[in-house]
Amino acid sequence: MRWQTQITDLGHGTAKTRILSNQDRLEERILSGLRLTDGIDCEVFATQTGLAIMDAVDADALAFLQGEGLVKLSPKTFKVTPKGRLVVSAIIEKLLV
Repeated sequence: MRWQTQITDLGHGTAKTRILSNQDRLEERILSGLRLTDGIDCEVFATQTGLAIMDAVDADALAFLQGEGLVKLSPKTFKVTPKGRLVVSAIIEKLLV
């Protein structure tokens, strides 16, 4: 079925779906959230995942990245700094080890 026909007939163009595990959902929230200018809302993250940011990422990597000025974690938000934007993919990879 062509994508446009699917949109008309089904209301969406999704070819296939899969159920994500809790770990997959947690990682997706971090992957997408750190790419946003506003970053991740820590309260929303904890509500959605049942974990604080500190418990969801590699603590040593977080400390290193904060020390390098690449990420900023406050009680309200977790985000990549302007300096970190240039290497956001590498930051995420380190955090999710």
